[in-house]
This record gives sequence, C-alpha cells and structure tokens, in this order.
Amino acid sequence: MKMTNVLLGVVIGAAGGAAISILNAPKSGEDTIQSLKNTKTKSVKNIDDIKYNALSIKDSFMQSKEESVETFQSLGDEIKTMIENFKQDIEPNINNIKKDVEGLQQNGETIQKEVSDMTNIKKK
Repeated sequence: MKMTNVLLGVVIGAAGGAAISILNAPKSGEDTIQSLKNTKTKSVKNIDDIKYNALSIKDSFMQSKEESVETFQSLGDEIKTMIENFKQDIEPNINNIKKDVEGLQQNGETIQKEVSDMTNIKKK
C-alpha cells in the first residue's frame, strides 16, 4: 500500500468527520465561539477569585502567627512575674516554718535532757 493512499484516506475521513460535526452541531459557529469566550472569561474570573482568597488566607495566617507570638511572649512574662510574686509571698511562711521546726527540735532536745536528768536522779 502506498503512503499517498493512506494520506488520502486520512484527509477524506477528517473532512467527512468535520462536515458531519458541523451539520450536527446544536449551535452556529458564532454562538459556539461566543460560548467558549464566556466560559473562558468565567474561568479566568474564578481563577482570580481563588488567587485572591488564597492570598487573603495567607495574610490572615501570617497575622494570626504574629499575634500568637506576641501573646505567648506576653503570657510567658506574666507567668514569670506570677511565679516571682508567689515566691515572695511564700518565703516568709517558709522562714516561719523553719523557725518553728528549729523551736520544736530545741524543745525536743530540752525534753530529752530533762527526761534523762530525771532518770539519772531516780537511779541514784
């Protein structure tokens, strides 16, 4: 088979297919072109809207990130201040408890000494 015969068959088939498509098309050529242009315009608008929304989301995220950093830094400073205040508030109580424990130890030693002295007196 010659290549020209194959090419001639392809050209005739393509021309016939195009003719059938044009004759069976629901719209005229101008209507189809206008429809495609409208679809393109809507698609471009939708893509632009998506880009705008994506940038808006990105900006909101960045703003939230900055606010979160500031909030956590502030919160950290407040917690440090609260801990320092707590330490200052309980320090006198700790010192009082230490003094009370020392006093109890001294009282215990005194009682032990007196008991020891009393047992020594009874033994004599």
